[in-house]
Amino acid sequence: TNSGSAATGDQDAAKPATQTATSTRRIMVDGETKPLTTQTVNYTRTGTTNADGSVKWGNWTVADKGSDTWAAYNIPARDGYVATIDGKIVDSVAQATATTPGNDKKDVSQDVVVKYVQLHEVATRTRTITITDPDGKTTTQKQEVKFSRDFNKETGAYGSWQPDVKGKVTWDKVAVPEVKGYV
Repeated sequence: TNSGSAATGDQDAAKPATQTATSTRRIMVDGETKPLTTQTVNYTRTGTTNADGSVKWGNWTVADKGSDTWAAYNIPARDGYVATIDGKIVDSVAQATATTPGNDKKDVSQDVVVKYVQLHEVATRTRTITITDPDGKTTTQKQEVKFSRDFNKETGAYGSWQPDVKGKVTWDKVAVPEVKGYV
């Protein structure tokens, strides 16, 4: 019979192969580990496995007749803050075509980092004055001066620091007790 030659012919025939990959976009908040959202596009491609084990791959296509785009995403508002991406004020992340996997790499990922910028910042500067008398008794007094600045949505930058309370930018005078025999 000729079954031996048929088997040899089957072994030499190219065998189909399939590969899958995912293109992922994570929308992250700067400094946080949990993404606001994760968007994925699944890809597949077919190839032919040759007798020597090498695979000749075709082009990647979107799996299951899906879309090759990541959807637009509205960034959640936070009171007293404005959202920025790469220094530009935004309220959403635009729809975008997903990154198609390459030949040497299966899964592809991209992070979009959102930074929330405070619209009004307040900074407190504190000085501590410690007075030790001749008997070793200490008295401590803390003083604070506050400054603030506002974020300008038009320029995308903060204004100058200004006194936060009635123009006060100096420390209060501290009375040091006089001790006889000491300067």
